[in-house]
Amino acid sequence: MVNALLQPDEGKSDVSRFKDAADFAGWSKTAIGSLAAEGILSGYPDGTFRPESKITRAEAVVVLNNAIQFATKTRSDIYNKAGVYGASSGVPSIVGSITVNASGVTLLNMVILGDLTVDGAETSGGITLQNVIVRGDTHINGGVNLTSVVDSTLGSLQVCMKSGDIRITAEGSTVIHRTALCWSAALEEKQLTGEGFIDVLLSREMAVGSGAELTGDFEAVNVDRNEVKLLLKRGTIRTVTFGKDSGGSVGYVGYDGKKSTIEHLVLDAVITIFGQGTIETATLNQGAEGSKFERKPGQIDGPQAGSAVIPPVGGGGSAPGGEVSVPTPPGDTAPPIFLATYPQWAAVSETGAQVTSKMNEQGQLYAVAVLQNDPAPTSAQVKAGLNSGGSNALSYAQSFAAANAEAVLQLNGLSAGTDYDIYAVAADSTGNMQTMPVKGSVKTSGIAPLKFVTASLPNGKAGIPYAVTLESSGGIGTRYYSLTSGGLPIGTAFSSAGVFSGTPSVAGTYTFTLRVTDSRPASAEQSFTLTVEPPEPLTFVTTTLPNGKMGTPYAVTLESSGGLGTRNYSLTSGGLPIGTAFSSAGVFSGTPSVAGTYTFTLRVTDSQPASASKTFTIVVEPPEPITFITTSLPNGKAGTPYAVTLESSGGIGTRYYSLVSGGLPIGTAFSSAGVFSGTPSVAGTYTFTLRVTDSRPASAEQSFTLTVEPPEPLTFVTTTLPNGKMGTPYAVTLESSGGLGTRNYSLTSGGLPIG
Repeated sequence: MVNALLQPDEGKSDVSRFKDAADFAGWSKTAIGSLAAEGILSGYPDGTFRPESKITRAEAVVVLNNAIQFATKTRSDIYNKAGVYGASSGVPSIVGSITVNASGVTLLNMVILGDLTVDGAETSGGITLQNVIVRGDTHINGGVNLTSVVDSTLGSLQVCMKSGDIRITAEGSTVIHRTALCWSAALEEKQLTGEGFIDVLLSREMAVGSGAELTGDFEAVNVDRNEVKLLLKRGTIRTVTFGKDSGGSVGYVGYDGKKSTIEHLVLDAVITIFGQGTIETATLNQGAEGSKFERKPGQIDGPQAGSAVIPPVGGGGSAPGGEVSVPTPPGDTAPPIFLATYPQWAAVSETGAQVTSKMNEQGQLYAVAVLQNDPAPTSAQVKAGLNSGGSNALSYAQSFAAANAEAVLQLNGLSAGTDYDIYAVAADSTGNMQTMPVKGSVKTSGIAPLKFVTASLPNGKAGIPYAVTLESSGGIGTRYYSLTSGGLPIGTAFSSAGVFSGTPSVAGTYTFTLRVTDSRPASAEQSFTLTVEPPEPLTFVTTTLPNGKMGTPYAVTLESSGGLGTRNYSLTSGGLPIGTAFSSAGVFSGTPSVAGTYTFTLRVTDSQPASASKTFTIVVEPPEPITFITTSLPNGKAGTPYAVTLESSGGIGTRYYSLVSGGLPIGTAFSSAGVFSGTPSVAGTYTFTLRVTDSRPASAEQSFTLTVEPPEPLTFVTTTLPNGKMGTPYAVTLESSGGLGTRNYSLTSGGLPIG
């Protein structure tokens, strides 16, 4: 876990310093080595690491402290370019101190153990903190006019701008424990689910005439500077304290209407409070004598409670009983005026426009963007961010504006190459607003900004091929991708076409930054986090083996799953059936020659190496009994060729035949292959016993009877002779049938024709 959070240099992964390094799991060696190289892990005094031992609570504290010291010293960074920095998802980035010197920066999923400093030469633009925890102090010194803090936690926030205006928004689950101002600032809570701004201080370093505008719910606000302004635009403050050095300062409660409440106001100096918002209790201490209120608090107490100056209903003049009327809330009823050459309008990017304003008094500046030639909105609609039809404008911005100082609004989310009309309107701190908005026109650049469309990467798995193609948009011409920082999962590659490919071989969480560049060249960067999950556990899929039979060929291929790379099999204990073999590919083969039950253990090993073992049992059954299939023989005939092949079954291997008793017919023979052949020459009945024997040897016997029938009777087929003619050659061959063997002819009586 510590290795995944800190991501130290994996090139320093030697574990040979530990005496028991051979006991380390393959997947853990890189992490242990790299953490040991950075001094985060050190092992035990005897030179061992003891990977199988449980870590104690004290040891865990030491490791975490070492990790924090490592991150604080080595993981600090400076961001000089717009972009997203941090972890896009999953485990947050752990860093030391961070300095942001450019607008357009987003810090994402980050734990900052040191300080966060925002500075720079710019006077406009914004930064965003999203899911960020700052353990040290956060300093906003310049370079931006908007800081958005989303779902983040800041312990101490100090705002000491060198120039320009600043608005800080707290959104989502954000908590900002302490905020100290030495420069005018607007603090706003938006769609808040957390505590937001808790304590706010207008410090002694603030300039005379500067102030703070608050929107939301605040726990405590303290004013330590004289002649400054505290404006509660909308919301609630539990306790507001104007200290003894704050004399001449002014408070506004609900200058944007009556939707504001101060639950407890404590005055230690003479203060004037304007506005129609609610003050539940006001405590006037020594030094606050003669403080003035536009609207009477619900309750006034304290040593100087009787000195409060409150205008009579209807205002003006002296009230009965000697009450002193207040010549203000301010008699100013005129709206602010834009100074010469202001507002100024500019398209600052493919999707953004900018309004720069300077007006004669402090107040608030509002602006909206609509499509060119759309009907003009009213001042009230501009203030609310609406178009003339009462719907949300295409873009809306607002900002606190100091007197005679430039205030800049950024209108974002516009389309490239499009004409827009921009309407701006100003209101002063007492709510006097210009009756007509001022109109300007801009055209955004025709080139859409270069940006990543792919915002996150799917998880991979060690040993499984991984392929993802990144997508981006905008820019000009061909887009090329490159790795700018961090490291890819081992076994993978990243091409200039934006294609991840390969087979990751080491599980872990990998964070890196990619850049896309177009033909201008312009570029954009995006931080990605890719989690490579461990491979599935190595296991046997084949859990049993089929029975074999003695003398019958046996072939089975084992199957397994999980693991990484090539799997090799081996026999670790027990014995295989005689006549069989087992290969490293997991193949049983051979012909078992001895019946019986064989139990043995096999191991499968992958490339990590990881292994799994399984015990198997093979039953080798005995062969079928050897037996004659041929149980009788056909009759033969004396003098006629005779051929019969015996058949048998069962047994093992080659079967051989033999005559064990009796005699064969004269003229015939019997081979070891079980073949009768020959020509019987003597009729009769012959009884004999034959044996068949296999390779074990096992045998079976069978008695046979073979009848040789007599030959057919000897007889002349030719019974007459043709006539002859004197002097003409005469030739006739006699034919006969039956009998046995060669037939010979002879003259037994009478005489043949002369010649």
